[in-house]
Amino acid sequence: MIEELWYPLDRAARGISQANHVSYHGLVDVHAVHSAVFQLDTIAGRLPQLLRYLGRCVGRAEAARVRDDRGSDPAMTLLEAQSELDEAAAALEPVTAHLERALGQLTHLARRNQED
Repeated sequence: MIEELWYPLDRAARGISQANHVSYHGLVDVHAVHSAVFQLDTIAGRLPQLLRYLGRCVGRAEAARVRDDRGSDPAMTLLEAQSELDEAAAALEPVTAHLERALGQLTHLARRNQED
């Protein structure tokens, strides 16, 4: 089951890393930005669902089956991790809203014809 989550998330993380490397080679045109923002909007819009799912998994974990290597109560550690995942999901909502608004603006831009 670990592979079912790990592999697609690893590919996504590598894709983001590769996209970040583009920034070392200068600016791209606004149409490439539009495509990138579209993809980022899709990613950001889907992350809350995944984060809430992971939070539910942590929330259903049995504290008796894990230990906290810091000596803390595992039940409390699980509860805090679940809370942080839920808060991360909620924190993405304004990010998605900003991306959608940026995408809405970028959508109106077209290349000029030589006649323009």
